[in-house]
Amino acid sequence: MKRKSAWDNENKLAFYALIGILFIAPFFQGLFFDKAMHVAEIAVALVFAWCVFNEGSKGLKIKFDVLDTGVVLVLVAHIIATFAAVKLSTAIKTDMEFAVYLMAYLIVIRSAVSLPKVKQLMTVVYLSGVIVAIVGLAAYGGVKITDGVLAGRIASTFQYPNSLGAYLGAIGLIGCYLFLTEPGISYRMALAASNIFVFTALFGTASRGTFVVLPFAYLVFIFLQPGGYKILAFGALTINFLLGGATAFVLNGLVSKPLIWVYVIMFCVINVMANIGVERLLSLGRNGSFKIAPKYAAFILVGILIVGILGGFNVLGQAEGLKRITDISLEDRNIVERGYFYGDALKIIKEHPIIGVGGGGWSSIYREYQSYGYISKQAHNFYLQTWVEAGILGIFSLGLIIIGVIVTYSRVYRGKKPEGVLLATTVLAALMIIGMESAVDFTMAFGAVSLIVWTFFGILKGLARHGEVLQNGKETVQGGRDKLMRFSVIAVPLLVATLSFSFLLSIIYNEKSIAALKDKDYDARFNYLKKATILNPFDADHYANLAAMDRARFKVEKKPEQINSALTYADKSIARNKGSYVFRVEKVNILLAQQDFNGAVREAEIASRLEPWSQDSYDLLGYVYLSAGNHYLNKGDNEKAEAYLKKAAEMPKVVNYKMKTITEEERKLWVATPHLSFSKRLQQYSAQAVVALRKLS
Repeated sequence: MKRKSAWDNENKLAFYALIGILFIAPFFQGLFFDKAMHVAEIAVALVFAWCVFNEGSKGLKIKFDVLDTGVVLVLVAHIIATFAAVKLSTAIKTDMEFAVYLMAYLIVIRSAVSLPKVKQLMTVVYLSGVIVAIVGLAAYGGVKITDGVLAGRIASTFQYPNSLGAYLGAIGLIGCYLFLTEPGISYRMALAASNIFVFTALFGTASRGTFVVLPFAYLVFIFLQPGGYKILAFGALTINFLLGGATAFVLNGLVSKPLIWVYVIMFCVINVMANIGVERLLSLGRNGSFKIAPKYAAFILVGILIVGILGGFNVLGQAEGLKRITDISLEDRNIVERGYFYGDALKIIKEHPIIGVGGGGWSSIYREYQSYGYISKQAHNFYLQTWVEAGILGIFSLGLIIIGVIVTYSRVYRGKKPEGVLLATTVLAALMIIGMESAVDFTMAFGAVSLIVWTFFGILKGLARHGEVLQNGKETVQGGRDKLMRFSVIAVPLLVATLSFSFLLSIIYNEKSIAALKDKDYDARFNYLKKATILNPFDADHYANLAAMDRARFKVEKKPEQINSALTYADKSIARNKGSYVFRVEKVNILLAQQDFNGAVREAEIASRLEPWSQDSYDLLGYVYLSAGNHYLNKGDNEKAEAYLKKAAEMPKVVNYKMKTITEEERKLWVATPHLSFSKRLQQYSAQAVVALRKLS
């Protein structure tokens, strides 16, 4: 039997590899897109495999609690939902993502085994956030960064201001935490300067969702601090927040002007002086022992707060670029529209309450349930979307995670170790910002954010475990390794890494097929797509593209095997993405080429149900009804011809009836796509059908 101190049982390779991944991840669109996410999945999976190999299954054994149950169950829920997935490829990709988040959680528990190590991790996450903030400010100042600024709002590497706002909100708290706990004056000065970048960029995102949740998280960050740290946390956060806002106000309207750096650097200096000055004024010790001057503290800090609340936001509200932060109303278009997203999500949940529709399923089928013609590939609510995609077990697991975070934090808090409580409180407040903002946006769809969130879960778990170990003395870890169990566990990350690598190659071959299409090298495109299907047989798009290519070849060469092959590919694409309107249309075209008009009508009707607010759906129906009617009219089957021609002639009534089902508010909100109308094409199809019906009579 070997005995090891839990805080000496380090896996340095796993630790430094993970913090390297966490550092880099936000720079690649926050890992929102598949290509970058697959690279991160491979990296984390291999690090976890090494962690298992190095420690063995016994070494990885942890005390299972509510938080552990939640983070495991959310993966299990998504795996179960995969068997009923509407879009198979995204369901499997989502399974892999949650598996990787779980691996990151376990790596943190086992490798970040001391407060100094956890602090290193937090420092790296913070430094990464500072760079993201600087990139956003650089884009605002005129540096050419793709989508670094959108409509005057800083988007930086995330290319989306709202999620960037939540991310920077969490990073700002980490910066304040590091300032509270670092003993060196030079380091604290550097942190105070860096915090201006973070808080200025935070204001520059103008994310209303983030600024709604910040007060709640800030109150937690301040009032749950141990002892005299409350006043220090209040001072540091207040100064950083107000001076960051003041910097953003000064920069407002200076888009594409490098002059912004003069002001940013000036406020960096002011922030350093303010933070260090107030700290000295309060006579704060660096060892957790405080000698507070209450009169000065109350006078300065409360004065700053009052001026900030009464004056700061009023000034910021006058700045055009920042006006949206203070201009929040329940009647705002974005808020009203999100209400429709959530209502439509509940419609999907009502039909798929238990298992869900699989990861990524919302983006495939939301149009079938939408109240009007909006475009939103995300539900803008992580919790509802999880229920939609992973069913009742998915939303239950998120509830367990929330409970687990609270319970785990309370264990750390009861330990009454100042540095541990400081760190746990920072993590809790940061999780609040991201978690609450994710109720109104798709921040958790960014893999880099989710990796940080699961890392925070691991830090909380490690802190709770650390306190128990210190209280009980030494932790006993059994020696010896069960080789069968060990290699069984290693098989999981290796499977994830293999699938991610295969899917990554599939994306690369698909990109090559697109390049071949631009070069009009159709044989090369076909071969690249075939390779892509082998590497990722779950992706419907590859099969749909092959179907379109074979149909195009049939139009020229008229070989029956080509159109039959096209139909096979089309069926495979539909089986892998049951909610796709485009794939159904491709099948309609193939069936029309085969003269299977009954089949074409059936598929067109299914397609119209998948996108009931698309003008193309009704134009397609009119065309297919007319084509089927003319076909049977030419064959002498007047009964079938009349039935289809009547449907074609009545399409204007169908469109008018559909438009009457929406409210005036919905009509006003409907701006993303054209409203349904009696289009020129429908007029033509309807008129031809009426003429044909007259011939029949």
